[in-house]
Formats: sequence, structure tokens, C-alpha cells
Amino acid sequence: MMLVIVVTLSGCAGVKNQKPDGQPPGFGKKVNYQDAMDAWTQEGRIYDGVVSRLISKVTYKSAVFRRAYAEEYSRLYNLEGDEYDNLVMQEQKEAVNYHDFLLAAYVPEKKWDDFSKETSMWKIYITRDHVEQIRPLEIRKLKKKDPKIDYFYPYISTWKSIYHIRFPAFDPKTDSQLMDDSYDVLTLVMKSVIGSVEFKWETNQKQ
Repeated sequence: MMLVIVVTLSGCAGVKNQKPDGQPPGFGKKVNYQDAMDAWTQEGRIYDGVVSRLISKVTYKSAVFRRAYAEEYSRLYNLEGDEYDNLVMQEQKEAVNYHDFLLAAYVPEKKWDDFSKETSMWKIYITRDHVEQIRPLEIRKLKKKDPKIDYFYPYISTWKSIYHIRFPAFDPKTDSQLMDDSYDVLTLVMKSVIGSVEFKWETNQKQ
């Protein structure tokens, strides 16, 4: 019997009602990086009986998470002045234009580890309240041995592959903002022949 585990995380600051040239809600809120990591990271697994078919963790790079990242990076490297401002502005810009995720995944079969291939066995998309399916702009495999990635995403291990997944923040068909509904739930879905898993984040919390 195939068991699909769905992980739901609530109580997270959202990204609704932002403007292309403005600051996304939550970005001005400074929080501890570890707290942001814990709040915006989820685990999902797929089992076949008692056998693990997928063990994964996903971090959603929300506006709150991006600001916490920028502050922690600046602390580590003593960034000041223009260097600090440029980093914060870059993270703010990406928070407005994209929904980015960091995926760390283990699968027992090497041929299943093909998340970034055009012919991948995995279908990955985000949904808005399970109504629309938005496909990624990019799925890019990252190097495993990177001290910066290891520090900022401590759940990464040598037996997990790492991927950066980027989605548009605006509907490519209508150019309208994806998260414009106060009841929106952002869901990242990963489907395949070995099972499926969903990760959910509420996006209507007060800042």
C-alpha cells in the first residue's frame, strides 16, 4: 500500500497584496534566522508499506524568510552600507517577483532523482487553493558541497540532492498576482508514479 504524507504548516506570515515595485508584506519584519527557517520549512515523505520512497524537506523563501536570510548573511560577513543595502534590495525584489523553494530530497533509486530534467518522472507545481496549477520557471540542481548552503539549510545531508525551484509570483496567463485572495493557501505539489506529496503554507496571516 502506498502511503502519502501531507505536511501542513500554519501561522506563517504571508505575501498577499504586494505590488511589483513595492515591498512585500512581511519583508520589513526582522526575525531570527533559525526561527524563520523552522517556520518556513516542512518535511514530506512517501512510503510503500514501511519502505521509504521519498524523504524530503522544503523551505519556502517567503518575504519573512528572505529578510531573515539577508540579516543573517550580513551579520556573518559584516556587510554594511551599499553591500548591505544591495543584498536587502535583491532579496526584496525576488520576494516580489517569485515564489522560490529549496528542496532537499532522498530517493533510493538513482533514476528517480531527476527532478530538474525535462523528462522527469516528477510533476511539480504550486496551486492556489487547489484551483490552478502553476508550473515552475526553473528547477535547478545545486552542488552538494557548498559551505554556505550547508550553513543556511542545516537539514541538508550528503545523501540528499538539492534543488532550487522557482515559480512566478504572477499568473503567466493573466499577469495577475497569484496570492491576491485573503484566504489563499500556497501548496507545493510533487507527483510521480511512486506517489505524491504536498506542502502547504498559509499566506493570509497578519504581519
